Amino acid sequence: MKKIAICVVLLFCLGAGSLFAQDVLSWPEPISPVHPIINLGVGFGGIWGYGIDIPPLVGSVDIPVDLPVPLSFGLGVGYAQFGSGFLKVLNIGARVALHLNFGVRGLDVYPVLALGPTMLWWDAETMWGITIMPAYSATVFGFGFAAGMRYFFNDNIGVWAEAGYSNLTYISGGLTFTFGGGGGSSSSSSSGRYMYVNADSLNVRSGPSADNALVGSLPRGTRVEVLNRSGTWWEIRSGNIRGYVNSSYLSSSK
Repeated sequence: MKKIAICVVLLFCLGAGSLFAQDVLSWPEPISPVHPIINLGVGFGGIWGYGIDIPPLVGSVDIPVDLPVPLSFGLGVGYAQFGSGFLKVLNIGARVALHLNFGVRGLDVYPVLALGPTMLWWDAETMWGITIMPAYSATVFGFGFAAGMRYFFNDNIGVWAEAGYSNLTYISGGLTFTFGGGGGSSSSSSSGRYMYVNADSLNVRSGPSADNALVGSLPRGTRVEVLNRSGTWWEIRSGNIRGYVNSSYLSSSK
């Protein structure tokens, strides 16, 4: 119980501290809403470390949603066998993750919560026609939590790891995949999805002209997500500020 309490406190601190991180309310590149993120790998440690036949095979699908706060919702699965296949365990959990943006391309840091059933079962054992171990199955519901990190080598593939308790283990990791992504290459360019403010203070307006109302301003070096590139005035988003800016004050690097 003490381990669980410590993990909860650490995750709370991570989530609360993230509110002060750079661009915490915008998506890390190359992750984007509506494009799923798939984790595939294996788990280690936890109560399933003894007498295991198949290391827990784990996987998850997270789907980012276009909200003011960068959340993804999805499903995680873990499966393991013990005692020469005698005992089988399956965990299925709904997941919600908060994605933190520290301004490093390809880096996705996130706390994740999971909730769902863990099912275990074994078949009956017989000897000389006599049942010496009756078949058994049970299902328990519970929650899991972990701190996770992904690093994408390009817009489609990378590696991931999660530490905490989810998918039957304390530590899990493997390969991660996403589709859609940001810019199509490992470096930002003028055709990419993300750019930077190159003015001391850039006004953000409600429409594509200087006559529209001011909705905010961004300091030099701020990373923005470009949503629409029509004409001179581009629609952008940075944190909870969304509107139009003059594209001549944007550049592909700080």
